[in-house]
Amino acid sequence: MSVLFLKFKRNNVPALNRTEESDEALVMLYRRTKDTGIVGRLFERYTHLVYGVCLNYLKDDERCKDAVMEIFEALFAKLATHEVHNFKNWLYSVTRNYCLMELRRENASFRLKNKLLNDFVEEDMDSDSV
Repeated sequence: MSVLFLKFKRNNVPALNRTEESDEALVMLYRRTKDTGIVGRLFERYTHLVYGVCLNYLKDDERCKDAVMEIFEALFAKLATHEVHNFKNWLYSVTRNYCLMELRRENASFRLKNKLLNDFVEEDMDSDSV
């Protein structure tokens, strides 16, 4: 088994006793300052969830690792342009949409390969009958 890609950490401190800022406060702070470290803090909180959603859709550990990194990179631009009221739900939607687009892209590529193969076989059969 490969070295763990993600650092799964759970905080056993109840949410009411935490001194951390809320997700929404961090989003607003990022929009104001464009400090990429803030997005890193947000993403660190939910990396395990993003990875889990990706694994559910993509079913491949390596593809999931790549997806997590691409989603993280996309957050900088997306957070700057989208109004986010519930970060966790919004991030879930972004992740799910990313995975669905990857699956559609893979399916389109598969269909194109099959069509080209079928066209080639039909062309080859036509030339044999002449």
